[in-house]
Amino acid sequence: MPKKAVSVAITKKHLTKAERTTRRKVEESIKLEANQLKPAKGMTAAQRKIFRTLLGHLEKTGLLSNLDADTLSQAAITIDRMHEIDIRINEEPALVLDKDIMDIKDKVFRQYMKICAELYLSPAARAKMGALAANNQKEEQDPLIRVLKRAER
Repeated sequence: MPKKAVSVAITKKHLTKAERTTRRKVEESIKLEANQLKPAKGMTAAQRKIFRTLLGHLEKTGLLSNLDADTLSQAAITIDRMHEIDIRINEEPALVLDKDIMDIKDKVFRQYMKICAELYLSPAARAKMGALAANNQKEEQDPLIRVLKRAER
């Protein structure tokens, strides 16, 4: 399975100066505003609160755009559903033996994990993003790499 594409600013992949410049220009040209991120209509108060919490944490990354509103809304709904299922099971422990409830819990959890990967919400996804950014920054500060990059010009 191919790896997901990541921003040229944090990619670990070797790119020529021309490739890096082209990708940076393309990324900048399609960079969208993130000024209208609002919860989807019909969400409960708890889901809207989760949405705002996620938005508050993710806005700092600068990776969000207005197109991510639906993804964030779905993340909030999924997290709320996970909490509701867990509350029901905690209130009625015999439900862990109910195949239908456990199937739903499993499906919701799998959906949650996919959304976490998309929004870099899991510790593993954040660690990967952090490692890529750190490696890129380290390469930019390495004097030998700077000299080699100048030679490419």
